[in-house]
Amino acid sequence: LPNERLKIGIEMLYKNVTTKDTRGDAVNSFVIGPTVAWKPTASTRLDISPLFGCTHDSPVADVFVAFSWLFGGERGEAEAEAPVSSRFRYLNKVSHSGKDADKEMKQVAPPPCSDWYRDNEWNVNLWGTYAFTNTEYNPNLWLVDVVQSTSEGHPVLGTYDRYIGGDHAWGGGGDIKYFFHRYFGVGIEGFALEASKNGFNIFEDPTIPIFTTEKTNHDRTVGAVLGTLTLRYPIACTRLAPYAWAGVGAIFGGGERDVLHTQGPPDAFAVHAQTDHFGSETKVLGQFGAGLEFRIARHIGWTNDLSFGVIDGPKNNFGMIRSGLNFAF
Repeated sequence: LPNERLKIGIEMLYKNVTTKDTRGDAVNSFVIGPTVAWKPTASTRLDISPLFGCTHDSPVADVFVAFSWLFGGERGEAEAEAPVSSRFRYLNKVSHSGKDADKEMKQVAPPPCSDWYRDNEWNVNLWGTYAFTNTEYNPNLWLVDVVQSTSEGHPVLGTYDRYIGGDHAWGGGGDIKYFFHRYFGVGIEGFALEASKNGFNIFEDPTIPIFTTEKTNHDRTVGAVLGTLTLRYPIACTRLAPYAWAGVGAIFGGGERDVLHTQGPPDAFAVHAQTDHFGSETKVLGQFGAGLEFRIARHIGWTNDLSFGVIDGPKNNFGMIRSGLNFAF
């Protein structure tokens, strides 16, 4: 058939087995029979070999069935072409006629596991992120009440995040790390969030008279840059590596404030009121988290983690979920 999709032949297996540190006759086993190999696709193969005993020590029959999936490479192709009775076996028991005990034959141990994570490795990670604030988002949207409570000396502004502003934000980022040991790495990270922050603009002068209230919304980008330390633990013989990391840096682009000043009696309709607006601030940011990496290939991994950010000041903290691709060199 084209591309050798079907092969038919004869296979035989001879074994001479003795038990270590014991005396006795060796077991001489010889089996022979037909073998059929069929390749349904270019990368898969099914082998069937029924072998029949020819000596006194041989079993009546040994039937070997193996399904192979080749992932590429000369070594994989060579192993797939080996006799089916000698593949995928590291321990075989052969019965000796007239004896109760089985004798074991061991083959060479399998090759060592692939090394998916290495020392002296550069990692470039690009990810998308969802950030959620740690403060309940429930601002006071009744601006007349804001004026009244401020004139009484106790502004009631509600609860909301003081830096990012809304209750969530979407964004993305990346980091570059160098693992001088496969378990330890240092790097630099940056991210940007598309965030929204509500505000107000209030002005009142009872002598004119005028009383205006306006709810405002600011869409802006909040960014951060941090230096990081990563602890990674590759699980032996797998593509998985759980990791934990922490970093310190600066966050910028958020923290705008609207401050209402009032003068006069504690009456929302009889005071002078004016709003002062303060722009964004740069603050110290600490962030820490943990996650899991899966190496799709030797130089490409899929990372997912959860982290928490602590910003200088009250009601500023946030959480972050990240998912992205890691490129290892």
